[in-house]
Amino acid sequence: MAKTKVKRVATKRKEVKKKAPTARQIKAAKAISENIRNKGKTKPLGEILKDAGYSEETSKKPKLVTESLGFKELIDKYLPEDLVSKVHGETLLLAKHSSYKMDAILTDKEIEDIVISVPGCRLIRVKRGKGEPWVTAYYYEPDGANRLKAIDMAYKLRNSYPKDKEETDTNLAIKEYLDKLSKILP
Repeated sequence: MAKTKVKRVATKRKEVKKKAPTARQIKAAKAISENIRNKGKTKPLGEILKDAGYSEETSKKPKLVTESLGFKELIDKYLPEDLVSKVHGETLLLAKHSSYKMDAILTDKEIEDIVISVPGCRLIRVKRGKGEPWVTAYYYEPDGANRLKAIDMAYKLRNSYPKDKEETDTNLAIKEYLDKLSKILP
């Protein structure tokens, strides 16, 4: 019987190298953290990267920065998961202060019923002027724009958006129609 040689290959675990964050990454991470904490107007990510010293090209492709090891480490430091969840939850519940003039014939109870009949609205108060033919109802209403941004952010964080556009039946039908049309037309 012939002996067969068995070659054993020793496998080594790959060590995950930690890359120290750069000065620009630190500046960008701090700015993003402040941007998220800012309850008012926020800046787009590309603009934050430009302010941190990144080039125009890099600011148009934020993934070049946000997917680097050093940057991910900084984001964990400056934007802990519990803070992100808290601010995101608050954004989902944002409401804005609004007012509406109504006929003075309506009682306060009727006005309240009208306001709360709209999903998410809450009456603050009704202001009546002496001898005025109208009253002003002050109320909170859902802040739709910021709620949509929060939902969009949640989908992105959960990777719920499809990675690539799938060919749907409608898209295929449109393509076939356009192909036929291009063959007919000069």
